[in-house]
Amino acid sequence: YEFQVYRDLITDVVDNFTAADFQVYPNPSTGIFNLNFSRYQNSVQLEVMDLHGKTMQKLYRNIFGNLSIDLSGHTEGVYLLKIQQEQQVVVKKIYLKN
Repeated sequence: YEFQVYRDLITDVVDNFTAADFQVYPNPSTGIFNLNFSRYQNSVQLEVMDLHGKTMQKLYRNIFGNLSIDLSGHTEGVYLLKIQQEQQVVVKKIYLKN
C-alpha cells in the first residue's frame, strides 16, 4: 500500500509496490548502501542474499524516506537485495567492492 501524506495526515491508499518506488545508491559501494523510498511502505521485508541464496541480512519494518544497509566486512561481489511487501517482490543486484 502507498500512503500519500500531506501535513502528517494519510489522505490516500494505493497498492502496487514496484522498483520505481525506491533507489539504491551508491551501487557499487564499499559497504554502505542507501535506500531511498519515494513513498511510505508498510510491513516491508528487506533481505540481502549472496548469489547462492544465503541470507546475509534480513529485517522487517515500515519505511518512509531513507534506510542504510551495511555490508562492510562481507566479501566483495554481487549480492541480491530483495524487497517484499505482501505478495509483491522486487529484487535488485547490488555490487560490493572492497
